[in-house]
Amino acid sequence: MGIVIVVFGALQILAGLAAYGAAISAIHQILGALFFGMGILSVALGSALQELQAIRLATQRHADAMEVLRKRQVST
Repeated sequence: MGIVIVVFGALQILAGLAAYGAAISAIHQILGALFFGMGILSVALGSALQELQAIRLATQRHADAMEVLRKRQVST
């Protein structure tokens, strides 16, 4: 999920740069700036989601390892 958001954010940044570069009036410059800013936020959100997913996976592995240790202590 995070990868998809990062890719769409990068595309949004490129669209913002293109819109700003081809701007005819101030409203087009504002639109380009909004695209660019929202793209930056999307990339940051996607990166944060990837990190949270990695943390969740590591926590799950740790919980599984602790369960195995607990079962070994009980059986001995």
